[in-house]
Amino acid sequence: MSRDLLDVINTPGYVTLIEGDPGIGKTSLALASCARRGKCTYISYAEPEISLRKKLEVFGHSADLKVISMMSGNPSAAYSSAAQALEMGDLVIVDSLDAMFYGVKNESEIRPFLQLVYGSAKNKSGSLVLISEGLNPVAKQVRFKE
Repeated sequence: MSRDLLDVINTPGYVTLIEGDPGIGKTSLALASCARRGKCTYISYAEPEISLRKKLEVFGHSADLKVISMMSGNPSAAYSSAAQALEMGDLVIVDSLDAMFYGVKNESEIRPFLQLVYGSAKNKSGSLVLISEGLNPVAKQVRFKE
């Protein structure tokens, strides 16, 4: 039995990093995964909810999409929202790591997030998608070894 990329991304306990230049389809891939899952929590640091919903419509599926706008929020709120959504079996999308870590100086400031990514997500029924443009050096902390 073969599995496609969207099935892999939606595997419970998986963490997926989607990294690349602006405009190559990172958000579209994440939303296609959301449509496949049927239920997701989108933690957005830049994209307005209306825009995300319009993009999701392209996939022809109605998904239960919860958008948490972090444009003026703090990362610790995103951590607890992500952990709760993972526990409930959601696909959790964090867009973007670069924005989340803006102003963060070192790894100790992102340790709670790293624990969520490398520990908590593995034991949950949901899965986690992280989006990055690779612009913020601190965001590179979440990469798997190259």
